[in-house]
Amino acid sequence: MKYLILIILAFSLSSCFEIIEEVNVNNDGSGALSYTVNLSQSRTKINSLMLLDSIKGQKIPDENDLRIKINEVLELMEKTEGITNLKQELNFNDYIFKFSCDFAHTNALNEATRIVKSAYDINDPYANSDDHFTFDSSSKSFRRKGDYSDEADLEKVKQQDLALLKNAEFTGIYRFQSDINSVSNTETRISPNKRAAMIKVNVLDLMTKKFTLENIITLN
Repeated sequence: MKYLILIILAFSLSSCFEIIEEVNVNNDGSGALSYTVNLSQSRTKINSLMLLDSIKGQKIPDENDLRIKINEVLELMEKTEGITNLKQELNFNDYIFKFSCDFAHTNALNEATRIVKSAYDINDPYANSDDHFTFDSSSKSFRRKGDYSDEADLEKVKQQDLALLKNAEFTGIYRFQSDINSVSNTETRISPNKRAAMIKVNVLDLMTKKFTLENIITLN
């Protein structure tokens, strides 16, 4: 998500976009993950940019370039033990992109992330820290690690570019087979049936660390 936001800023896209993360976790730790990136409200500006070769020294990828890169990432993830049923939905008319997969355990998701980062030599300040997703079946707790920006990232981004994110939103939805007992993040809303938790935050607030996605969800 961090690199996606930086790319959007690099191309000066409109602040109107949404990232939706959905994680369904079964009692045994298996489950399904989906990511949706909705840039439809910026499609007029994106269409204009796609006619250019570059902007701010950045090459503008065409549709074929994007498809090739996405397929490369999926092929890497497909090699990860415990990751199955990889799917993608690429809507280049409205610029809505969705990726989904099943996982045998949250460790498989973290390993897939490490494989992709290694292949593209991505410098991640959290590479040696706790995994982004963890599920402990004994304590019945799910953790979503929260911070995706650091001071080095923010120094690369001008204040006027950061302001572009003021209307951008991140939504995280986490579903379980057991009732939710507690959540650590105060921005979290729990569904009436207590089987789902949702957090919806402003992307600018995430980048500037006013809010975090860090959350520990404990189940009954």
